[in-house]
Amino acid sequence: MNSSSARPAYKRTIFCLLIITLFTTFCWARSVQLRQPWIVPTFLSDSPHRGTAGTQLAAVNNWLQEGFFKLRFSAYRYPHSVETSTIDKRGFYASYLPGSQYPLYFLFKLLDLTEIVPDIYEKRGMQLLIVIFWNYLLQFLLALMLCISAFVVCRKLGFDNLNATLLALVPAIIQFHNAVSLYWHHLSLFHDISVLLPFASFVFLEILRTTSTSPCVLLIIRVAQPLLIFVGMLVSWVFIFIVLTTYIIRILSKEINLPISLRQGMQWLKQSFLFFIPSVAAVAFWVYQIASHMQRVPQADLATMATSGDRLDLVTNFMFRTGFADGFEHILYYLKNSLFSLLLNGYGVGGVIMLYAVLYMTARRCKFMQNKAGTANLAMKSYLMFFIPCIACYLFFVQNYGDHLFSPILLSPALSLGFVFAPIFILQMMKKNYLMAAAVLVNKKSLTLVALLSLSSSIVYGYSQIYSKKPITKFFSPPAFYHTTIGAFVSKNTDYQDVLFSQDYHNDLSSHDLSVTHFHNKLMHFAANLDWVYYKTKSIAGDHTIKIFYFSYRKQAMQQLADFLAQHDIHTHQLEKEKVGTLLSFDGQQFRIWYEQAHECGTYPQRCQAESSGLNLDLSGHRRLLKW
Repeated sequence: MNSSSARPAYKRTIFCLLIITLFTTFCWARSVQLRQPWIVPTFLSDSPHRGTAGTQLAAVNNWLQEGFFKLRFSAYRYPHSVETSTIDKRGFYASYLPGSQYPLYFLFKLLDLTEIVPDIYEKRGMQLLIVIFWNYLLQFLLALMLCISAFVVCRKLGFDNLNATLLALVPAIIQFHNAVSLYWHHLSLFHDISVLLPFASFVFLEILRTTSTSPCVLLIIRVAQPLLIFVGMLVSWVFIFIVLTTYIIRILSKEINLPISLRQGMQWLKQSFLFFIPSVAAVAFWVYQIASHMQRVPQADLATMATSGDRLDLVTNFMFRTGFADGFEHILYYLKNSLFSLLLNGYGVGGVIMLYAVLYMTARRCKFMQNKAGTANLAMKSYLMFFIPCIACYLFFVQNYGDHLFSPILLSPALSLGFVFAPIFILQMMKKNYLMAAAVLVNKKSLTLVALLSLSSSIVYGYSQIYSKKPITKFFSPPAFYHTTIGAFVSKNTDYQDVLFSQDYHNDLSSHDLSVTHFHNKLMHFAANLDWVYYKTKSIAGDHTIKIFYFSYRKQAMQQLADFLAQHDIHTHQLEKEKVGTLLSFDGQQFRIWYEQAHECGTYPQRCQAESSGLNLDLSGHRRLLKW
């Protein structure tokens, strides 16, 4: 082809990509408008899912307050306070590398430098908006990457620009009309959300690598793919399976030759080393964070770490995530939960059928993977790279994904491309010569029929997801604005020396629900009575103040406790905010001395040796203290 004819073809491709980008932008803007009523209130609702973002926001704000390098780039969930004075009590998160939080740190740091909102409470509200629009941006870029991937694959299969463009619009329709994608890309920032864009970008580059002949493009891919592997591994362990799937596909495609002779063995070792070194570097960084954390744990606490959360994370977390810790029957239960129930709940019958049908059609043609003639296998390889790593991750960490409602989000790229590739696979399987592209075997009218079939089915699916069962109202919770008012009240009236309790409004260490911590930057423990208060504070060294939060309507119960403590010479102070609640405060050391004397802890130590959780207290018939 001469340069004069190549130029119009290049311009037509640019025009098609522009149409795809504009359509994706339109669908994205419509999805933002659809979610507009919940832009901030979602985080302020009573939904249990708000904790997925709250945990990560707590870690980012710890970096901002104490220093990114001081905390060794590690995620600590609990703010620095008198009750979390040492590093082993800060809630070190060892399950994943905190790569999903790093962009937020730099965005929040930029917010600090601008000093637009100097008040810390207002700044926390701005952080929520930043997280929401960062999530929206990730979803837009993910959908655009999937659309461009579909366009490239269809063009390589022989589709003309018009039909390839029609097919490339399908992923945008699915991404922005699916309840799972809309909800989890809203505010629930976590690893499996943040990894989707690096995931799709890596597969797109792999598609280009196998189809492009441009030296410049191939050079960019050689540099970009290792960087994406390293970034992806910093975010989520699903990238382990993405890397392994790519490696196996390259072996089956004869791009990496297994060693037969010594010379081939050295070549294979070199190829494998260069391929896996980004993954090894990311794992080494994770090990460094763990070792750094363990090194800073006070020596006096090392003996008791066998029962602590940190030791649980580092030693047995792997077993719990895989489900092997509870036996084979437990694994089967979570397998059913994660691969069927959760997918059915998130994607509906149509989505589940599409995912498994495309996998089945792809599996039937796997025997042709070794063929390098033509491009008929390109769609199959592309789909496998989006589907197989997710399934492998589900099967390997079966309990982890069976426990979490957000687990279907990993399959959203495969679902989106499934609506593109399903008609192509059906058309290819109807032909006798599987090794040729579908476009070579049929005329343009048939290709247009395939494109319209994919487009119409995606529209029907998207409409049913949004309007038939109204999943948006099912996923999103009504706003609960008392989170902001309580947060403002508590943040202005507490400091490092305070330990917070409440019976109705709490986010203690065991619940890991740190979303309410975002506004007042303090842990608020649950306490059913004074026994709970004692067992939470008895190990705190030094002076501290106990503060108990009551809602306004519980003023009578608060006064009863204040009177009870006054009878035992414990002075209390009340700080009330109209229509919000009251903070009842008293000296922690004075309370502990009185409690131990009242329970005769010196004579009967078993009365004061219950676990710090405060559960299942057995005081051997001793008089219980007042329950408020």
